Amino acid sequence: MKKRLGFLLILGLLTSCGSSIPSEERSAVQTAMKYYQTLFIQRDYLGAQQMMDESFKAALTMTKMKELSEQYNVSFGEMLEYKVEFYELQKDPSRLMVFIKTENKKTTLYHRVFIVMAGGRNYIDGFVFRDRPYPGSPTRKAFK
Repeated sequence: MKKRLGFLLILGLLTSCGSSIPSEERSAVQTAMKYYQTLFIQRDYLGAQQMMDESFKAALTMTKMKELSEQYNVSFGEMLEYKVEFYELQKDPSRLMVFIKTENKKTTLYHRVFIVMAGGRNYIDGFVFRDRPYPGSPTRKAFK
């Protein structure tokens, strides 16, 4: 009985370890979460800009970022809550897409955040959102 219990315990540990999220991917997802906290809730535009990829910084200047954040609040209401639902590695293994669901005062939105993983650092490379969930994908992984 003790051998069987020990075997089941070891099997359970191995199974749970095998399903864990690789640290690089977890770190990239956490970057997306931090970016949303910084940009949409704290409205720290300089802090948000520091997390962005250089090409995204060029496209979304500090002024445009502030305008986007203000327009977001007018259109959808203040962001009350956000939750990462899924993430997905892209064809280029240094890129990751994170799916975030946000609850806002006026509506629920579904976001895709694009991350570049480079040399142990993660950068935001863009984001889009809409009012309905994105279609499923067999390569998408749940984030827990």
